[in-house]
Parts: sequence; C-alpha cells; structure tokens
Amino acid sequence: MATYVFVHGAWHGSWCWEKVIPLLEKQGHLVLTVDLPGIDSEKTHDVSINLQRYTDSVISVIDKANEPVILVGHSMGGIAISQAAERHPEKIKSLIYVTAYMLKDGEAMLDIIRTDKESLIAPNLIPCNEGTAFNLKSDKLIDIFYESCDQKDIENAASRITSQPSAVFSERLSLTDERYGKIPRYYIECLQDRAITNECQQDMYHALPCKKVFTLNTDHSPFYSKYEELAEILLHEI
Repeated sequence: MATYVFVHGAWHGSWCWEKVIPLLEKQGHLVLTVDLPGIDSEKTHDVSINLQRYTDSVISVIDKANEPVILVGHSMGGIAISQAAERHPEKIKSLIYVTAYMLKDGEAMLDIIRTDKESLIAPNLIPCNEGTAFNLKSDKLIDIFYESCDQKDIENAASRITSQPSAVFSERLSLTDERYGKIPRYYIECLQDRAITNECQQDMYHALPCKKVFTLNTDHSPFYSKYEELAEILLHEI
C-alpha cells in the first residue's frame, strides 16, 4: 500500500480533496493532507507567509509517513511540492501535478501567469489586506474553477474559498537536477481549465518533461468534476 500526501492550490484548503481521499483509503492506502499557511482568512495579511513556510508545511506532513510518499499538488500547490522535493528528495517516491504550476529552477508563478493570456486569474484578482493578499471576484469563481462541477459542489466550495497570501506568487523556485530532478514527475492536464489554460499546461510539461502525462476533459477542479477518474489515475496509472 502507498502513502499519498495532497497539497491544495490557491484560495482552497485540504477540504478540496474530500471526494478523492475516500476512494484511495478504500483501497487501503494512507492519505495525508496539507493545509498551507494563510488559508485562515484572518491570517492572510501575515507578511511572513512565503514559499519557505509552504515548503515547511509540506515537509512536516511528509515526515509523518513511514515511507517515501506520492506527493500530489494542485494548481499553486505545484510550487510547494517542487520545493519540498528539492529539500527532501529521499522522502518522495513521485510527484503528481494536477493541472498545477510545474516551474523550472528560477521561475516564479507570476512569470507563468503573465504569459497565460487566456487565463481568468489575472483579470479577476482583487488585492486586499494592504496588498498582502488577493481575493477573486466572487461572480467569476464558477468560470475560473468550477464550470464542470455539480451545483452542490460549487456551493460547498465557494463557501469555503479564502483570501490568498500574495508573496508566493513572485517567489522564485530553487531546484537542482541532482535533487528535485531525480524524482519521477507526472502531469494530469485538464483540457477545459480556465485558471491555468491547457496551452499553458502543455508549455510547462514540455519545458520540464514528465514520465507520463494524463488527460482529463474537465475544468480546474477535477477533484470534484472528475474525482473518480482522478482517483483511478492515482491508484492504477502511477
């Protein structure tokens, strides 16, 4: 049996994996989740919330496992799993990017966001907490994240969205071939994604080749819209 560690993306929390986790646990696997610093809306103004703290959070969960883990990151969670892999490659069996930012050494999320011209993220950002965090326009959440999701899931997710600390958007990753580069990478692309467009996803996994790329015909939130298919990939294809 394997140990999975799930890392959520921006504006979300570990709750977003709630439909996927039971399917893995039913097969006898251990599943651990990370709540990145700042998901509590009262703390998103904390200027000390940065990539280092994100990485520390991931490592603290990985350390609970008795074996190397399958580390899964969604969206912004991609930068956290990459940097965690650089720090402790011996603790990670494989890296799974679920329509996630998979950056090269020296890149920052903003570099990618600025080139992803069709993404709905940048035009719908609202700076808040004196610029230390971002919100998204509430009337655009479905378009950005949940176009293929059921109404009940949309309502549940939208009610739990929080502000997102902004510092991590501009921080550059520090990755090496000797550490990060030796861990097998897999990418799960989502064809209908309007947060990270499919063209952008393809640019990233062509620039940083993966062992295998899987395709889901859905939006930015496959953990709701295609959770059974997502779990099937995690269970049987990787």
